[in-house]
Amino acid sequence: MKSIVFALLLIAVGALLAYTNPTLDSYQQYLRQSILKESKRQENPVEQALGTLLGGVASGVIASQTARTDYVFWSTYETPLTDSERLRAVGVLKSFFMIENPAVRGE
Repeated sequence: MKSIVFALLLIAVGALLAYTNPTLDSYQQYLRQSILKESKRQENPVEQALGTLLGGVASGVIASQTARTDYVFWSTYETPLTDSERLRAVGVLKSFFMIENPAVRGE
């Protein structure tokens, strides 16, 4: 009986992970929100305005250069920025976790 319950629980968790595996469009929305959030943290009002205005464009450009690898239960996203730098994230449960982000490395 315990093995049946365990198997059903394992299937339910797998189905939840597969169902909530984020898409590339979700990643673009996440990038846009991150850019907007970062622009609001700037003290310079010009930088805030530019971030707000160009956040959608920038997230679209980044997402268009991003390679998504779908592992059914989660996905990885990789965007080359320069020859030696890249933006990398893992998407799981409709959330994103940055693995590599050169923009925040120096902070």
